[in-house]
Amino acid sequence: MWTATYRRAAENSKHLVTLQATAGGLAITRRSGEIVHWPYSVLRRRAGRDGKVLFERGKGGSREILSVGDPAAVDAICRHAPHLHWTSWTESRWKKCIVLFGGLLALSVSGYIWGVPAAAGAAVSYVPPQVIYKLSEAMLNETVPPKLRCLDPKLVAVQKLADKLSAARPGARAQIVVGDFAYAHSFPLPGAVVVITRGMLARAGTPENLAGIIAHDLHHIRAADPARLVVTPLAYVALKSLITRDFTGKMASLAASLGTPSFQPAEELAADAAAIESLLAAGIDPAPAIDFFRSLETDAENQPGASNYRLAHPRFEDRAERMKQQVRPARFQPIDLGNAVPWRQVTLSCASGVSP
Repeated sequence: MWTATYRRAAENSKHLVTLQATAGGLAITRRSGEIVHWPYSVLRRRAGRDGKVLFERGKGGSREILSVGDPAAVDAICRHAPHLHWTSWTESRWKKCIVLFGGLLALSVSGYIWGVPAAAGAAVSYVPPQVIYKLSEAMLNETVPPKLRCLDPKLVAVQKLADKLSAARPGARAQIVVGDFAYAHSFPLPGAVVVITRGMLARAGTPENLAGIIAHDLHHIRAADPARLVVTPLAYVALKSLITRDFTGKMASLAASLGTPSFQPAEELAADAAAIESLLAAGIDPAPAIDFFRSLETDAENQPGASNYRLAHPRFEDRAERMKQQVRPARFQPIDLGNAVPWRQVTLSCASGVSP
């Protein structure tokens, strides 16, 4: 038997109760002597601001909350209800992350500015995969809502093209999502997702042109650039939590607010180089892709946000020269994806809407 505090969400008053963890659920005895049973299946667990563990049932104003401060009581409850154990992203791990980043903050102001992003980047590989996928899903829903995703079966040819490039240089297989947007754009997301707009499909015109774009984004995924971009601001949220003691911040909301990823110039140059190597490994002539990059650079200069594009992307003349130096003489064959329809139909498959 343990002592706990009981209250309803709609009320401010609290009541001391005693509880017992049984095989069938929690037996809660009120001061009046009345015994109430809470089945484990309806319980949720979260951390309280006072360091105690909160077990809840119900929703909204009818939510009932049991505050338990005795670790032995928490352990007894979790033995009967394993789903109430903390799992991949636990309170204890949150506290460890907060202590880690708090230590970096204490070093100096410069450590706060430069050390935290560096530490977060190094920690990307240690972030649980389910956290990365949750962040990716939130970013995808924000940038390409489900109602704006093209679903035409002919677009499987684009996925086949990405799979061909992934097979040539393993380590970055990605899901292709085509968004119903008229402008030409593509970008990778954490969780191995590459978004391509229908405008980019139409602008590319050929699988050889599109292959260069996809190979470029696949390298960003292989290098974990999108994940690093998201984990860095999450590190700052963890530091803020050290002060506010709010360990349950909404990571998905933060990821959704980040919008379209934007990478550093050095990361873009590395992706260019890797794209050429991927095309060569797949037996695809890189020359059309290099020329296509040039045309996209011209388009970007004439669109809003051109200054931001120039900050993230080095001058194309320099990029093109680097890529051309990588090209080696070889026999290249046209890309064969076994399509039942001409590629032009693939590029226009989303032009009249998102439905097949």
